[in-house]
Amino acid sequence: RKDGTQFANSLDKILQLNASVSMYMFEGGTNFAFWNGANAGGSNYSPQPTSYDYDAPLTEAGDPTDKFNLIRNIIKKYESVPPNIPPATHKTAYGKIEMKEYANLFDNQGIFVRTETNKQPLTFEEMEQNFGFMLYTTKNNIFLFPSSTLVLSELHDRASVYWNGQYQGVLMRQGQVSGNLSLSINTSSSAKSALLILVENMGRVNYGSYINDQKGIINGVFLNGKLIEDWQSASIPLNNTE
Repeated sequence: RKDGTQFANSLDKILQLNASVSMYMFEGGTNFAFWNGANAGGSNYSPQPTSYDYDAPLTEAGDPTDKFNLIRNIIKKYESVPPNIPPATHKTAYGKIEMKEYANLFDNQGIFVRTETNKQPLTFEEMEQNFGFMLYTTKNNIFLFPSSTLVLSELHDRASVYWNGQYQGVLMRQGQVSGNLSLSINTSSSAKSALLILVENMGRVNYGSYINDQKGIINGVFLNGKLIEDWQSASIPLNNTE
């Protein structure tokens, strides 16, 4: 964020030299749906929010700010400007909205756009999926311990873990660009053991050395140090709102 008066003074000095100016950003913006992104400065992964204003002269709603007026007054010294400024848009408070309906993901497999079986979990790219979620499922009966350590090697980006339909916890690629993430889970023995991992693409890195940012589980799943094989990968892009 830049102080409006300081910004306007700098702009004035530039225009005195008859130089060109590019302002980023001039109006706040929104990334709609799953058009997300991420930064990776140094070794940190930081997904970007889908709503931002960057302290811009015009807000995300297109409303003028004090900074806008300061900039306008400087430009008026060198060029003509429209005489009138459009008023701010009308805002309405809609109050509290209670969500009364929901759908269980595991009971609505019709939303899966594509499913594939493979020795290892397939990435979003291998499933030709850009955004959204991927559900990884294995029913390999090798789980013998009441509790186990689950390791996801190169998780990109956020995983909700379920054992026989019971939520076990969440792992998230936060504060590190790459590496392994682990979680202790309850793997009580069962004749129909099922491990489900729902992975969300939180945003691809936009620039720099990490720009080749694949999504999903990149280098496999380990349980008590053993590589788990035989997975179903189910694509949930959520790009159909009907």
